[in-house]
Amino acid sequence: MTMTRILPLFLFCAFVFSGQFSLAQMDSSDYIVIVRLKTAKNQIRAAEESGNDALAKTLRLETIGTNKEIVRSFRKYLGDRVFFIYSSEYKKLKEGDTQGIFLSDSLVRESSIQPNLDNFYLAFWGNSPGTGMNVIMLLDQDFNETEIWVRTFGITPSNFKRIDPQVKKFCDKISEKIPIYLRKKERIEQKQKKG
Repeated sequence: MTMTRILPLFLFCAFVFSGQFSLAQMDSSDYIVIVRLKTAKNQIRAAEESGNDALAKTLRLETIGTNKEIVRSFRKYLGDRVFFIYSSEYKKLKEGDTQGIFLSDSLVRESSIQPNLDNFYLAFWGNSPGTGMNVIMLLDQDFNETEIWVRTFGITPSNFKRIDPQVKKFCDKISEKIPIYLRKKERIEQKQKKG
């Protein structure tokens, strides 16, 4: 082994075993992502109440189609590390009441789906608080923003083809940025402990 290979290995080992970080803390691959899917309940209800059943049916079908494409794309890039809930179940997730809130890939609630929630992140489409841009955002398990997001350009049935590249970009950013986020979060927690 040449010196150019030994030195980086030595520095890595010295850093890991210096007591600042443990191997478990550095390994961020044990997380899961929960994706919050929109239901469009308010828009559908408004269309029904105004007597526009055709619009309500269209909204319902568009929402189902969009959600199925989102599920397909996230499953493609995150495999079995991704789970789905409807936005209407978000409050239950925050309260820890998770029985029966998770969805199968066909968008059916399945009480048998109970992921380990020891280390999860929540992804959802929304507006960036600072700019109002449409983004896919990621919250940590304390429901704090992680500063991990990807700008989107609106999702409608006419641009389903945009979902997959946006999800891929977001998933790539997750794998790249979660270790950085965890180190930053740990430094903040250490500073708070010191007072």
